[in-house]
Formats: sequence, structure tokens, C-alpha cells
Amino acid sequence: MEKLKKGLVLLLAVFLVSGCVKRTVEMNIDKNGTVTVTGIAAVASDLASDDSLVLDQEDLEKLGYQVEEYKDEDMVGVKFTKTYKLEDISSDKASLVHLELLGEEGFDEQFKYQKVGDKTYKATFVFDTTGEYDESMAQYASQIEVKYSVTLPSEAKSHNADEVDGKTYTWNVTYGEKKDINYEFTLGGGSGSNSMLLWIGIAVAVVAIVVIVIVVMKKKGKGKPEAAMVQPYNNLANQNPQQPVTPIYPQNNPMNNGYPTNVPPTPSDNFGNNQNG
Repeated sequence: MEKLKKGLVLLLAVFLVSGCVKRTVEMNIDKNGTVTVTGIAAVASDLASDDSLVLDQEDLEKLGYQVEEYKDEDMVGVKFTKTYKLEDISSDKASLVHLELLGEEGFDEQFKYQKVGDKTYKATFVFDTTGEYDESMAQYASQIEVKYSVTLPSEAKSHNADEVDGKTYTWNVTYGEKKDINYEFTLGGGSGSNSMLLWIGIAVAVVAIVVIVIVVMKKKGKGKPEAAMVQPYNNLANQNPQQPVTPIYPQNNPMNNGYPTNVPPTPSDNFGNNQNG
């Protein structure tokens, strides 16, 4: 492992001279709690023939990393990846994680997230390059590009990242200094999940209001015919009870004795009729 550390220092030293070295630590955390950690160490293609600049693939594989060749338009090197379960690398206690140890024996022992709530985790990391730095490299320090990035399952609840692109957070590290890295996130939740719950709540409320309006309108519709039926009886009740009612008799009725059909017989007429009978 000492060989690995020396190789990394030499890798960075060449970068300071040539400006052609890449060193990154990338993490991806999915909603199921799988944490994929990837490290990349590469140099300019024209420097790759020097074996002392290449990290030892065998040492990395012994530590459980999957190692493959890294190559882009201008650079070549190694890419090493390891997968963890968040539940296995989390603790109720806070711990400081040194990212510069990635690829070394001591990394796994100190790689911990702090669990601060139900499915909520906090990272307290540091990327410390001061141990690889000396004054002779000072004039080249501004040229180095060292980065740490993490892609979260949801938007971070808090962070101190230098750059944010969706759910990916990036910290730029100045070589020869140490960078404090802090963020907090929730598995399968966060603000994105809260927004979804809010929209679901709004939708349920709207549906409930529509149902209530329909029920009220139906009740009002049923009440209108009843009111119409009651109204004629109310009109009759409001008529003058003292108004006389004139009976109507059929014209051909022999009991009319020639009187108009709309004039009632007098008592004397009825008396005469009774005598004649």
C-alpha cells in the first residue's frame, strides 16, 4: 500500500509540472440506499509510459475495488469503483471522513454517514491535500483540479457545495489545501417527496370540494318541486274566508222552479214546494 501512496504523490507531482493530471472522487446514492464510490487517477497520454505514475491495479483489487482502464481524449489512467450499502456505512455518531484516503487500506474503516433521522443522513467529509504538498509546488497549485461530487436520490436538505446541477453536488478542491464537505439528504424523499405529497393533498382537497358541491346541488334540485306543490295550498289559505261561495245548479234541474241557475232559491220557495208535495 505504501507503493500506492507513493504512486499517487508522483501522479500529482507530474500534474503540477504539466497540468495534465486528473483526480476525482465521485459518489452516487440511489433511493434504495446503494452507494457507489468511484475514483479516477489519470495523466496526460504522453506521460503514461512511466510505470511509477500508475496506481497499482492489484492492490486496488485486493481492497475490493473493480478496476478498469480510464481513457478520454487526452488522458489515461485507472478508474476504480466500489459499492456499499448505506445501512452498513452509517452510524448515530458523527465522524470525519477523509476522502483523500480513497484507494487505501484505511478508507473503509472511517467511511461513515451519520444517521440523523428516519431515512435522513448527514455527510461530514474533508478532502485534505496538505499532506501531499510542499513549497516547491506552490507556483503550480492553482493549476490543479481535484473534485468531489455526489449524486443524491433527492435534493439535499442542506449543503455547502460549490456547484449544483440538479441532484448532483460538486466541491472543487485547491491542491495544497483541505476542503470541508457537508451535506444532508433523505432517502427516497427530501423536498422533492414533500412537493409530491403537497400536490397529492391539493388534488384530494379539490376532489372533496367537487363532491360536496355536487351533493348540495342535487339536494337543492330535489327541493324545488316540493316548494311548487306547496304553493297552491298557500294561495288558497290566503284567500278571504268571508267571501261567499255561490253554488251552481244545473239548468235542467226541476228543483230550480225557473230561477236562474246561478241564483239560490229563497226559503219561501222551498216552503211552497214542500206544501205542494
